[in-house]
Amino acid sequence: MITLYLFSLAVFAAYLLAVVRRFGVPTSISESYYLWPRGRGRWLFNGFCLLTALPLMAFWLETGPDVWRFLVFLACAPLGFVGTAGAFKEVELTRPVHFGAAGISAVASQAWIALNGWWWIGSLVLLAAAVVLTRRIRGRDATGTTRSAWLFWLELAAFTSVYIAVLAHYITH
Repeated sequence: MITLYLFSLAVFAAYLLAVVRRFGVPTSISESYYLWPRGRGRWLFNGFCLLTALPLMAFWLETGPDVWRFLVFLACAPLGFVGTAGAFKEVELTRPVHFGAAGISAVASQAWIALNGWWWIGSLVLLAAAVVLTRRIRGRDATGTTRSAWLFWLELAAFTSVYIAVLAHYITH
């Protein structure tokens, strides 16, 4: 089962490294959908969402406590909707789906972390790091405009805290 976790982590890291190397820091992970050329790479965002969420969910469900499994499902499954509703700026219907699913995922993942030991301290440390990085490193959107990348750093902190907490829980239980 650890292979699923490692696969998810590898996809997460590879995608974000590819985006940052090719385009610089985006204003958000979702903005990376628009950085890829139309018809020649936007599917990478869709794949990123599905290939990070599904293997992680399978591993996480097997290793986490039964009482909080619904939070694992709510943390991972909505990322499929985030990925399939990647065109949140172009298609009116996808905007509430995209942002609603992202919000559910973020709240559920951080709730699981807070309810399962001292891993929430890592979330706070990563949140503080995100605040510092927001002040130092700006992002760019699909139009090339330089803007604050606060959402990117916050998303990165949230994802990283999940990967750390899930692995720590696996190792200690």
